Amino acid sequence: MIYYSAHKWGGLNVLFQLHGSPLPRALPYAILCALMALFFKLQDFGLRDNFSGLFDHPYGHQVFGIVVGFILVFRTNLSYQRFWEGRSMIQQMSTKWGDAISQMVAFDHATSEEKEQVYRDGPAFRERMVHYVSLLHALGLQSLRSDNNLYNLVPAVDRNGNVLHRMVQAENVMEYATEVTSMDVATRSHAPARRVGSKYAFTLRMEQDDIAHEHPIGVLGGVSKKEILDLAPHEHERPFMVMSWIMESLVQRAKIGGLNVPPPVLSRTYQVLSDGMLGLMQCKKIQDTPFPFPYTQLATLVLITFMLSAPIIIVDVVEKTSLAVILSFFTALGYAALNEVARELERPFAYDPNDLPLAHIQHDFNLRIATLLKSDQDGLREEVVGSASLHQFLSRERQRRASAAHGGL
Repeated sequence: MIYYSAHKWGGLNVLFQLHGSPLPRALPYAILCALMALFFKLQDFGLRDNFSGLFDHPYGHQVFGIVVGFILVFRTNLSYQRFWEGRSMIQQMSTKWGDAISQMVAFDHATSEEKEQVYRDGPAFRERMVHYVSLLHALGLQSLRSDNNLYNLVPAVDRNGNVLHRMVQAENVMEYATEVTSMDVATRSHAPARRVGSKYAFTLRMEQDDIAHEHPIGVLGGVSKKEILDLAPHEHERPFMVMSWIMESLVQRAKIGGLNVPPPVLSRTYQVLSDGMLGLMQCKKIQDTPFPFPYTQLATLVLITFMLSAPIIIVDVVEKTSLAVILSFFTALGYAALNEVARELERPFAYDPNDLPLAHIQHDFNLRIATLLKSDQDGLREEVVGSASLHQFLSRERQRRASAAHGGL
């Protein structure tokens, strides 16, 4: 996705950016129509004399141009709806799964200290759940961009390029075929989007696998070798598998005394996990369902017909050669560019500059949920509360403040 400022030079600065612009792809059609207009003018075919009665008034062609414009506008509007729905459903997925992991961590912190072993295993359980949710989110985004290579999942890093979180069981982290440093991951994760040569003029064709490798998706704690072996055979069900791991872990933890909240409250966690999966499936709906072929075929046919006929009408109506060429050029450029905008928006999960930045969305999600592990890592709860319960600590604090207030009086 291209982030830009429309406040420079009154918004005119956007006219000079070619990266991600539909204009280079519309330019060949515009040049062709301009050359057609120039050719007809220079050859002086006498169009009005040869086609007597056809050019008394360009009303018929004007109506045709309006119909073509409506078809392209409707297509662009439908394409934008697909694009925006995709972005909205990704946001729902991220929000719901973020809510789910925050609930898991909060509920597990309520585990009674009387169950010593269960309480002691709490940090490891919470760490594993954060890792699973990060992996679930990463696999969901990876499936949206049609990337099945699990080696494009790398350890998540912060904005400085440092590994965001290392699993306690470091021996389980996947061994990469080539050494990948934290800064390499950061550089690749924040690299600008590359263009796909088949959709852009004057660009080098790149395979989708190469582009996916340049934009890896981060996972908190990396991916273990066991997870790789379990997930590899199931290209299309990987998010569902990780969801089942999370569900099983929650059930087992609650069974032994963790997640010490009433069952109706705990059921809320299962609900928001399901809501997040619904968001992912809505995104998959957009990815798996192309824009309807009949509409695309019709729009392409009437667009080409209009652009081939427009120079003939313009040449007959406009007497000055230069003006006829300019009008033919910009007429074709406007219609063709609008069609290219629609083509660009109807697939929001690919690798083009205007597609959704899935790797960056995962990066922001990792930064958000990694904060849930801070209390376990830094020992803030033990430092503040000590061996007493939080309720006892707050009671003593209120008494101390009340005594200090009376002493001041």
